[in-house]
Amino acid sequence: MTDVRDHAIVVAILVALPAVVSAGSLDADLAASEPPHITSWDELGVLRTQIDMDGGATVQGEAIRFGPRVPINRNVYIGAELDTGTLSGRIPTTATFRSSGGGEMEPTAAVSGKYGAVRAIIGVRARFGFLSAAGEFAAGAHAADLHDAYGTQLDGVRSDSTVIEGRARLDLWVTPRFTVGAIAGAGIDDSRDVTAGILVGYHFGNYDGMR
Repeated sequence: MTDVRDHAIVVAILVALPAVVSAGSLDADLAASEPPHITSWDELGVLRTQIDMDGGATVQGEAIRFGPRVPINRNVYIGAELDTGTLSGRIPTTATFRSSGGGEMEPTAAVSGKYGAVRAIIGVRARFGFLSAAGEFAAGAHAADLHDAYGTQLDGVRSDSTVIEGRARLDLWVTPRFTVGAIAGAGIDDSRDVTAGILVGYHFGNYDGMR
């Protein structure tokens, strides 16, 4: 009787074992099929920029950019950004004509000043392994105030205007939460407003939930 009972227990265990394994596999499959949590990220960058000033002149400069990003889904995100930096260049304007040593009027003058911009952005991106590619549309406003070599404010040479910009960018996932990327953009309403630079990002979730 004992042998029969022992054999019955062994048979019951063998019959139940596949069901237990199947249940465990099902739980694992369900967990794997659950969508990852989509997370936001912050970016900090160093940029080289060119600004089209009033009167057709352009000046160049460097800026630092900070921008938070919030995903709408795995591929679409929105955000805001703040640029602050300096500008310099030479501009042809009667407001800045200076006399040369020989008494003649120079057609251009060296200028420098401060630059700032605030924008809202929307972007579409896709991840390919350790790389992410994206296109962005940005809209906002920038301002540039310049002065000449003597420190005189040039009221006639300013750039205070709205900005509409298209961009392309490529990011490398150094770790699941840290990226280094390159970005380049140009004004849609003024193609002489251009920006290019390097951005680093910290992401609050692995790969922002992208697969």
